[in-house]
Formats: sequence, C-alpha cells, structure tokens
Amino acid sequence: MTCISNYVMSPAFNQRVLWKKFKKGNRQAFEAIYHEYYASLYFYALKMTANRSLAQECVQDLFVTLWKTRKGLADISSIKPYLFKSLNRLVARSAPSFYGGPFSTKPKIDIAFSPEDLLIEQQDDLHKRETLTTVLNSLPARQKEVIYLKYYEELSYAEIAETLHINYQSVINLMYKAFKRLRLKTALKRLIDDYNTFPFLILSAELL
Repeated sequence: MTCISNYVMSPAFNQRVLWKKFKKGNRQAFEAIYHEYYASLYFYALKMTANRSLAQECVQDLFVTLWKTRKGLADISSIKPYLFKSLNRLVARSAPSFYGGPFSTKPKIDIAFSPEDLLIEQQDDLHKRETLTTVLNSLPARQKEVIYLKYYEELSYAEIAETLHINYQSVINLMYKAFKRLRLKTALKRLIDDYNTFPFLILSAELL
C-alpha cells in the first residue's frame, strides 16, 4: 500500500497528478488532499460563519461530497482554489442568513479579523494588534475577503477570482480600493514609522 507521506505537498509537486489519482479512487491521494487543506478550509469557513460547529460541518460535507462525486469532477491543475470555491458555495447554501434576502443570489459574507490573525514582530504588543485589527475590520466585507485570501491563504489574484466567482479585474479593483482606504486611516499612519510592527500584508507592495 502506498504511504500517505509519498503524497505530501510541495511547491514542485504536480497537483494535477494527485487530483487524477484521487478521482480514480486512490484513498491515499484523497487523504493527502484532506490533511494538506483541512486546516485552511476550516479557518476560512470559520471566518465566513463565526460558528465553529457550522465551519466544521461545512468542511466535512465538502470532503464527503468530493469523495462521492469524484468520478464526475473536472480535471484541475491547482487544488486549493478549487476547494475554496467549492467551500464558498457550500457555506452560502448552509447558512441562509448570509444572503441579502430570499431573492438574493450573492451571499453577504463578512470576514472579521482578530488580533491573533496579525503577524507582527512583537506579538505581546496587544495595542498595536488591536489597532490593526480595527483598521482592517473597518473595510467593506468583500475587500476584507480578498485581503484574507491573498495574504493569509496566499492565493493568486486569478485564484481569488475563481474562489469568489468574480472576474480577475474585479479582484484587482477590490484590492486597490482596500489599500486606498487603508492609506487614509489615521490610526494606521501613526504606526507606519515603526516598520517592524506591521503585519506582512501591510508591508506588501500595494501599500508602499
């Protein structure tokens, strides 16, 4: 029997091959995908729902559905954005309260950042983390979501577009508007002189 460790992901690993093995019913390939992406999927679902039980249920339902429907799934070259897109749809269906109304087709998902999310050099500086959290959470919901997917899940702009079911230019526009708003925040400007206290997303090229 092939060991799961043989399927451990790496930047050089051909995800297309792993996906095809999974589609053919290879349980080791399926378990490799599960172990590689479960944590990221769970935290994304938790950000969308703010409900641990619902987040766990959605992710488990996602993998159950994947296994049951594996033969009919499309061939893909990048697994993570495909899973995130599928989870995004599943959460929207599982949590009707995220919809704007009974006739709305777009879920009103509003990600909330927490001080623990922010990676800064001095983790004990609660005030700075709380300030940055407040600034990020002041952004519109869709802008927060693209920031989360880009800087916390490290998806490309194209992958974010796929995940959120929008076009590439819309992602660029959302990111531009988000950083334009951030530049205007007085609380953020007060911290800008202390370069080492910024989370990695604030040090990105978009803000410099």
